[in-house]
Amino acid sequence: MTLTLSNAMEGLEFLFKPDFSKITGTTILTALGLSFFKLSLGMGTVLTYGRYMGEDENFFWPIRKFIDFLMRADNSLSTDVHAAVATPS
Repeated sequence: MTLTLSNAMEGLEFLFKPDFSKITGTTILTALGLSFFKLSLGMGTVLTYGRYMGEDENFFWPIRKFIDFLMRADNSLSTDVHAAVATPS
């Protein structure tokens, strides 16, 4: 486990105490670009599933699924944090 290494506390400090002076306009634009990219993948999935729906099916099902996806977007963040903290070396 990563937390058992000798410099684990320095790593956790780097992870959870960010240096906001290093955030630039480029950093923000990159983060926004990645966010929109993830949203476009989700919307493409919704459109693909919606295309193959029959006429007797609920039209709003893909939209509901996409909203569920957005509501659970924090799962990606929690998985990233878990990977950063608990990954075996």
